[in-house]
Amino acid sequence: MITVLVGPLMAVYATDVLLRRCRYDGVALSDETPGGPFWYTAGVNRAGALALVVGVAAASLCVDTLYTGPVATALGGLDLSLPVGMGVSAALYALLMRGDRTVLAARAAV
Repeated sequence: MITVLVGPLMAVYATDVLLRRCRYDGVALSDETPGGPFWYTAGVNRAGALALVVGVAAASLCVDTLYTGPVATALGGLDLSLPVGMGVSAALYALLMRGDRTVLAARAAV
């Protein structure tokens, strides 16, 4: 069951690293004030939170462990929770973050 949460979580993290081409401003990243570039909305990146929730929901539909989701049931017990959860989270996060100013700034950095 931990796969249902950790898979989408790691997919959001890995997608963020790829979007920014592994270029982070360490000082800005550790700035936890409301004026910091990574503060977003009330300290929450809504794109990341939404991608995580949707990925967990998608993975839950495909899991076959203690609980069997409807998709896993339809597929005869095939557990696709990890690839589905990660794929949905990564794709949604990339789509929602494509115009984010911090991502664009990281890509423009040399």
